[in-house]
Amino acid sequence: MPGMYKGLVRPPQLEDVSCHQQECIGYLLQGHCQAAGAEPFGNGNEQCDSEQHQEQPPLQPPCPAINRKQHGEEEREAHQQQAGNGKLLEKLVAEVPVTRNKRLPQKLGESLAVVPLCRQPAAGLTGEHITIDFDFYYGGESRGIEQITLLRSCRSFEFKQDNAWKLTDNGKVIAAECRGKRIEISKHTAQICSLSSDGIELLYEPCSINLFRAPMDNDISVKGEWYKIFLDKLKPKVYRITSEDNRVYAELSMGYAVHEPAARFKLEYSFGDCGIRISLKAEVHEKINYLPRLGMRFLFDKSIERAEYLGYGPYESYVDKRRASVYGSYSCKAAEQHEDYIRPQENGSHYGCESVSLFRNNAKAVEFISDSDFSFSFLPFTQEELASKTHNYMLEEYNGNVFCIDYKMSGAGSSSCGPELLEKYRLNDKKLDFIFYLLF
Repeated sequence: MPGMYKGLVRPPQLEDVSCHQQECIGYLLQGHCQAAGAEPFGNGNEQCDSEQHQEQPPLQPPCPAINRKQHGEEEREAHQQQAGNGKLLEKLVAEVPVTRNKRLPQKLGESLAVVPLCRQPAAGLTGEHITIDFDFYYGGESRGIEQITLLRSCRSFEFKQDNAWKLTDNGKVIAAECRGKRIEISKHTAQICSLSSDGIELLYEPCSINLFRAPMDNDISVKGEWYKIFLDKLKPKVYRITSEDNRVYAELSMGYAVHEPAARFKLEYSFGDCGIRISLKAEVHEKINYLPRLGMRFLFDKSIERAEYLGYGPYESYVDKRRASVYGSYSCKAAEQHEDYIRPQENGSHYGCESVSLFRNNAKAVEFISDSDFSFSFLPFTQEELASKTHNYMLEEYNGNVFCIDYKMSGAGSSSCGPELLEKYRLNDKKLDFIFYLLF
């Protein structure tokens, strides 16, 4: 991507910032903006007593302020908003110190910290995500947080095919090997059945295409349909699998016994200098109302126990259930991600992620990234175990750790005591294309 602001998903818009937030930003940055010749968002009629005008000591930011260095080159180009007050947003995008100030409307409480953050994506993944984080303080304690996205540029990963990979076919598996890395793809399932680096096996069991989640309480109105089409028992049926030019291509379906397949897939593995590019194209059966999820499940060895991710956290987050979570960089262990509901069910997923790294003995073992946002979960339980038990004390941990990467996950909804899940939060795509990269 030639320029930092080329290929924007969309430029920052004034309407993204509520009137209340505009006023706060105007108060906090008035001195900085006047120096830059910008006008504050406030309406100019605010009244404050002289005591509240006193400068407050700065708060320690939870994360670094904006860093404009990318690929070793410093870029100071700020995106000028076409609407009014563009200079203020320009100042926000520049390096603004964290500020503590009591010159705020009484309803906000004691103080407010504003942190402009620029989070860089995973190595090799171009793009930028700039947010303004509001921390609300009262009595010296943080009482709330709000986040505004100023800018998100399109992400892209430069994947280079590597001819050093050697592919072999013994009739049962197609093996690819290069510089101590080895991948085996079963010809019976078209799934990765072995993933090793320097002789160390990373998988506990083979991975699989994943369409099922342990029903939530709020899935009460739709889980019967999911079980009726055997989403919890789907098996792959491979029609064709070939290997050529550092690629493995397969056509398969996921179904149960003699019933019609729930979905048909075209799956392609491409081998590059840093890992694998996995392309999953799906056609979902037209009679399925909507799926709980669609992605791939990796059953890793128990020694792979920690994850670092860039997405919505630290709490579980879904497309319709994420107001308590904030976009940022987080670190966690698989055991910490499980939400211990009395009745076991789907839990621990993270919405809107850009990259996830998994660690073995504090060393990065594998990384998942994508050009588009995805959801993931990293748990010590399989969804089959969660779905089969009626109480949390009955759960038995899996012998490894379960990592699910999802093209999409349907929302949580409120169907247990209210209306069904809204259409816009359902995974009801009939044709989809999910591309992600597995680096190791």
